[in-house]
Amino acid sequence: MRVREYLQFLSDEARSGEQAATALASVGVADRDALLRNHPDWRRFGTMRALLRKAHEALDADPLVTLELAALVLANVDKLLLPERPTFLRQLLAALARKERANALFMQGHLEDALEVALHAAELFANQPVLVVERGSALVLVALVLRGLKRFEDAEAALNEAIKIFAEHGEARRYLDAIQTQAMIAADRDAWPRARELYLRAFAEADRLDDEREKARIIENIGAISLEMGDLQTANECLARALVEMTRLRLTSEIQRIAWNVACLERERGNVDVALTALCGVYPKLLERGLVADAMAVLVDIHDVVVEITGDVAYAKSLCSKLTITMGRYDVPANIREAIAYLQKSIAGRPPLAAVKRVLATVRRFLHEVLASSSSPVSFTAPALPDVDR
Repeated sequence: MRVREYLQFLSDEARSGEQAATALASVGVADRDALLRNHPDWRRFGTMRALLRKAHEALDADPLVTLELAALVLANVDKLLLPERPTFLRQLLAALARKERANALFMQGHLEDALEVALHAAELFANQPVLVVERGSALVLVALVLRGLKRFEDAEAALNEAIKIFAEHGEARRYLDAIQTQAMIAADRDAWPRARELYLRAFAEADRLDDEREKARIIENIGAISLEMGDLQTANECLARALVEMTRLRLTSEIQRIAWNVACLERERGNVDVALTALCGVYPKLLERGLVADAMAVLVDIHDVVVEITGDVAYAKSLCSKLTITMGRYDVPANIREAIAYLQKSIAGRPPLAAVKRVLATVRRFLHEVLASSSSPVSFTAPALPDVDR
């Protein structure tokens, strides 16, 4: 089969296979064999490839679905009607199904089983030179499982082979993922300088790919590692930069994760003030860009986390002081002014910690609702002040 014919084959199979795969995935496990018997023409490459895509998409939401769909493909792979050439199609499906099965087992915490299946997938890919890049991806999965088992040297060996494959074949995206996995393993081993060096390599690759989100995440990792190394200046610069970018990109959950991780780390060291200084460096940078609502939202995020971790109401009062200054110097929308006024009034005096947490959470949710709204203004409805808890 010539290249043009092969590409046409893949296109035709994708069209015919998607509908069949959707039908199979939408019924219960017990009904799938009967459906295939009633539709023998569904036993084809396109159907199985589409089922594996659905299996991969289900990983985060429900690994059990991934296991079911991978098992369906493996049960039928030897029964498919396939062209004589190319000869690797059956092996490709069998290996991909095992890789998705290994992914699901890994997600469920069945590490030994996941390792066995992932290694089998990597071996199947190795039998066909044309599938060498897929072998690299399977090896990254092998490394992740080995990392979970704390077999770090074996994980490094798998990653080194994968990185070599991706570099030789110009697979920049997969190369980036593999380098970051190496960095995570270095961090697991407290090899902080090596971890930071690897993340710097990953950042250069993400920059070449012009991937703004990945760059922000990598900079945050460099900041966290710098904090571990005691390099507070670099940590402050990187964390502030990451938070600015994540705020711009609306990566709200990432912002909360950074605040939580850094504050937890410094709490263990008895240096919550260091964490707050590092995190709050983002606030003036956002104000300088004229992103007033963003700045106020991220500051509330940070203080919400710090108050949750430390139980220190003084942090919430310092937050109000900063926000009051901001409202006096910048053009702050009326709805945000109302929310901040509610916050100030709610935590005046000596409110209990539980009341402060509730108020912070209310204001934080509102500010993110404002940022997420691209059309009509979001009005702030002040809940009753928690006087009963005072």
